Amino acid sequence: EVEIMEMVRNSPNIVSIKRSFRTPGKTPTDVFLNIVMDYLPTNVHDFVLEYRKKKEPFPIIYVKLFSFQMFYGLYQLHKKRIVHRDIKPQNLLLNDETGELKICDFGSAKKLDPKEKNISYIQSRYYRAPELIYGCQNYTTAIDIWSAGCVIAEMLLVGRPIFMGNSQTNQLFEIAKVIGNPTEEDLLSFTHSLIIRMPQINPIGLKKILPEKTPKELIFLLDEIFSYAPKLRPSAKECLENEFFDELFEEKNESKIKMP
Repeated sequence: EVEIMEMVRNSPNIVSIKRSFRTPGKTPTDVFLNIVMDYLPTNVHDFVLEYRKKKEPFPIIYVKLFSFQMFYGLYQLHKKRIVHRDIKPQNLLLNDETGELKICDFGSAKKLDPKEKNISYIQSRYYRAPELIYGCQNYTTAIDIWSAGCVIAEMLLVGRPIFMGNSQTNQLFEIAKVIGNPTEEDLLSFTHSLIIRMPQINPIGLKKILPEKTPKELIFLLDEIFSYAPKLRPSAKECLENEFFDELFEEKNESKIKMP
């Protein structure tokens, strides 16, 4: 974790390590690693839940602001071939006064080596990419992009995860309910060890799941992200270039992105 954090120290939208030190535990073999890092008072999960408690929709301008910074942080990681492997609302720290967001918790992060296999039982279940469910061990940074899409959908749904499976396999059923079954071509797009038999499911579609006022360009972006084939998902850089984020850079809208 420290090694990864040192590699991305002072990168935009990533929590920065200040120092680390070890302290002894109660027995001679117990040693605790302590990490001193940036402090941000809340996270996206808790911030969104405040709106859920008030039974209010989550403002689209915040979805734009937080999503853009999340993708920018992922861009910083992915260009160094670092995959986070646990992107979720709780791991997106937030300064609720300024709107600044930083990715945290690098306990599952890894620098990818194409010659090396990776553990597939990784990522929190609701945000787990389909190739991981199938046991893929040669995955790419595209697994983080899938998780990021889940975070965006959860903001739109005011704190309710879009895919809420109660087991590893059931998670795939929950995904298929929304986007349909994977095709043979999808399954050939990544190496995997598991065969999961599923009934043919008639998907509901993202448009019906998400709030009626969800911008069409955001639905289009999520449609691209929620692809079974990892190579078809946009990169973090491509996500940043989506027109959904254009409003953040219009001067006349500057006052809109101030936090309450």
